[in-house]
Amino acid sequence: MTGRASLPIRVERDQTGRLIQRCNYCDAVNPIEANECSVCGADFFAALREPEEEKRVEPTKALIWGLIPGGGFLAMGKRARFVGHLALVLWLIGLSLMLFKLSPRTLFLFKATFAFMAAGVWAASAIDANRRASGVEETLLTGKRPLMVFAASIALLFVLAFVVTWSAAQQRSRQAPDGIQVTDVPPTEAAAVGFRGWPSDLPS
Repeated sequence: MTGRASLPIRVERDQTGRLIQRCNYCDAVNPIEANECSVCGADFFAALREPEEEKRVEPTKALIWGLIPGGGFLAMGKRARFVGHLALVLWLIGLSLMLFKLSPRTLFLFKATFAFMAAGVWAASAIDANRRASGVEETLLTGKRPLMVFAASIALLFVLAFVVTWSAAQQRSRQAPDGIQVTDVPPTEAAAVGFRGWPSDLPS
């Protein structure tokens, strides 16, 4: 059990004879060169690294420090996690502020989504720090979850680019070949204009 806990992997061979690593926590198969599990995010070689010094902090103090994105982990001496959470929150806030400067109402959903993601990561970081200070190991932003949030924001940017491009194409399609913009006219008004311009000498 000791060896299993210190190195949470089993090195095996797959059907083709290649070496693989199987995670002892979730039993997922990973490439031999992987440093962490692609499913549960377990660090395969954490036991071989020098443990990061963690300061004892009261849970309430960690929660108060969480008013700064990742601040609770900074109070506990975990600077790497503090930098990661802070950078992710600032990235999401920056995207939201950038979009709020744009006027089209069609972008409201993207503005709200990025703002919600920033608030969610910020709150989750504070909750994680409070739980960690209370001795709870399981956290909300553990493993690859911060990376997944970042990847989701990149995917939303691609969707946003598509929406903006499509909207611009629709605007161009509503213009006449000579550059004069075509405007919508209500059907009743169009009919009235048509009848006023209808030649009166045409045979009935």
